[in-house]
Amino acid sequence: MPGPSIDATAPYLEGAPTVFAQMHELTGPDDAKRMVKLLGAEGMTSYKAYMNITREELGAAIQEAHAPQVKLTGHLCSVTWPEAVLLQIDDLEHGRYLRTLNSWRTKSRTQCPTGGSNSWAKQDVNGSQVQELIHKLVSHRVAVTSTLPVF
Repeated sequence: MPGPSIDATAPYLEGAPTVFAQMHELTGPDDAKRMVKLLGAEGMTSYKAYMNITREELGAAIQEAHAPQVKLTGHLCSVTWPEAVLLQIDDLEHGRYLRTLNSWRTKSRTQCPTGGSNSWAKQDVNGSQVQELIHKLVSHRVAVTSTLPVF
């Protein structure tokens, strides 16, 4: 029948702690795989990782999503963009925190920063950190949904 192809996006894959009651908090990599498999069986064709997911959970979810050639995107904070690229994520969204450029010298590597925003606007687009990230994104064919007006 003529018409658009519609992707059904699953509920977010979120680590602990979540501030949203409607999100299932993943309990580890096995739970991430289980959720992707379960939601895929219910007809979901797209997945989105959220801010507090761990590297291990994200890697497991990506691996499970890619098995039937389904894509996984991420609104990430606890996992950096370079790490997500190496885990083979398909798309990165928003990029609110400078932390995504590995600049968390005083923060825990497993939690998002609290308070104020470390803006990308303060970065030198010609600087080595930003250029290395751009080259990594392009070479791994990772899309970016920038959402510039929001931040």
